[in-house]
Amino acid sequence: MKIPKIRKVKTKANGFKFEIRYLESGRGSRHRAHRFDSRDHAQTFIMKLMDDDKASKGQGFLDNTTFADEASFWLETRGRSFSNSHRIKVKGILREILPDLGSLKPERFHHGFLTEFQAKQLRRGLNPQTVNHKIQTIKAIIKHSYQCKRIAHNPVAGFAMLKSRAHDIDFWDRDEAETFLSYTDQKYPLGSPMRWVYVVYLAALNTGMRAGELWGLRFTGSKPIGDVLRVDKQFDRSVQEIGPTKGKAARNVPCNQHLRDEITRLLKSPFRHAAAKSLFHHEEDGSPICHEVFRRRFFERDLKEAGIRRIRFHDLRHTAATLMIDRGVDLVTVSKILGHKEMKTTMLYLHLLPNKIADTAAMFSVIPRPITPQISVPPRLALV
Repeated sequence: MKIPKIRKVKTKANGFKFEIRYLESGRGSRHRAHRFDSRDHAQTFIMKLMDDDKASKGQGFLDNTTFADEASFWLETRGRSFSNSHRIKVKGILREILPDLGSLKPERFHHGFLTEFQAKQLRRGLNPQTVNHKIQTIKAIIKHSYQCKRIAHNPVAGFAMLKSRAHDIDFWDRDEAETFLSYTDQKYPLGSPMRWVYVVYLAALNTGMRAGELWGLRFTGSKPIGDVLRVDKQFDRSVQEIGPTKGKAARNVPCNQHLRDEITRLLKSPFRHAAAKSLFHHEEDGSPICHEVFRRRFFERDLKEAGIRRIRFHDLRHTAATLMIDRGVDLVTVSKILGHKEMKTTMLYLHLLPNKIADTAAMFSVIPRPITPQISVPPRLALV
């Protein structure tokens, strides 16, 4: 049975209900629809439908499994591919959340439950990024159990992460960005096995790609690299797999000559692993770089040593966007480069550059054009 979707529908009384439509199983099956006062009630009904369908087919889903059981199964089967730092991180998260959540059945982790979990974590004073790490771990565990057919459906599918607030956004000016690149260019010189670290920073500041997109960047075939890079994959650190980008759609980002030369050299480097799955990879096995490892081992150290104002790695993307706009790249183009679905997201960067609009006064003006008289105008006749 296909899992029914929950739709929010408007009623004749200008209220809202949560509706599900499904195909009744068995002979003479027909489409049915039910409406509920809350999404949780609709979710509970779906779980009952799936349980009934499972029982009618004699399928062997795990009825009595708990979240703690599925967490153990996830670590046993998926944990082997985790980097050591990622394994330590998720085990720390599980030690914190399992005392409260471990005894719950996986189907309890519906959107309403996770929303309340988020709110409770924020009330404790945790920042959104820390809360997102916990949610990512929960989603990865339950998704894996569903893919392995241990549970009947995936109640966490489509649940959204917390977004960064506007005042959390930071960025470098051009002088800061160029100073940082100059330092890392010298620290990881051309021809060294660690040159790829400098190329990561160069790519981030010139393309505005997200961290996951950088770690998932791949090149196939012998076709020369052109003026644009195609971004259609990202490395999902929660499940340690390369998959679709955040917006699901492929896009192009600019690739200037300097970046093009650096990437070409990396692809031909003798230090490149023969089984590398992406441009930036671990030397030991060729697997994509773990972002947490890179941030701790390289980015934070390089920031401190370079004496540059501290920002987050994600703020390199914000820096790229603001520098593009500051150099006159139009907002539509910047929006396409960054992969924004809505223009209002890109407009945020314009608001972060308060002098941008004022600077327009020095470059742009529309004034009357001086008129040179071509014919003589007779004097006005006096009224008698």
